Amino acid sequence: MAELNHNTIKSKIVAILKANTALYTTTAEANKLGSITAGLPQGNSLSDSMPPYAFVTNANPFESISNRGAVVSNGVKMLEHTFQYDIVFVVNESDSRTGELRLDNFQKTILDTLEADVDLTGTGSAEVDNSFPIRIDDLRVEKSDKGMGFKGRVITLKLIKVSN
Repeated sequence: MAELNHNTIKSKIVAILKANTALYTTTAEANKLGSITAGLPQGNSLSDSMPPYAFVTNANPFESISNRGAVVSNGVKMLEHTFQYDIVFVVNESDSRTGELRLDNFQKTILDTLEADVDLTGTGSAEVDNSFPIRIDDLRVEKSDKGMGFKGRVITLKLIKVSN
């Protein structure tokens, strides 16, 4: 039975988000994300990357697996994987109201994009059976970053994949 390749699934989410030209830019357009990556960014501070940016990483709790099928010849024939990723997006805005508005707009666009492709098909085959947002939180910002105007949100996405 094949195990899931989580990096492939996170990379697919990144590709789907980058394909939305209202959300992502490679030419530093205003009010668009300049970077969307799979995995935690390098560095230990929000200021180590140029905002606005986003990344997709494992959530906590990460994954649970359950038997969904028969056991044949002492082997499981079907497993259901339920797992979660966090989609984190960050802005740097000294004005709190403007920062919150920018986060609201990014949140709406990210949610609209993901809700339009729940099996993460993108331009290829489906990566999961279902995905949906289960929680949205403010990003906890370190004291050293707060004074610089960094703000962020975290969308936790729940995904389900049956493997056989």
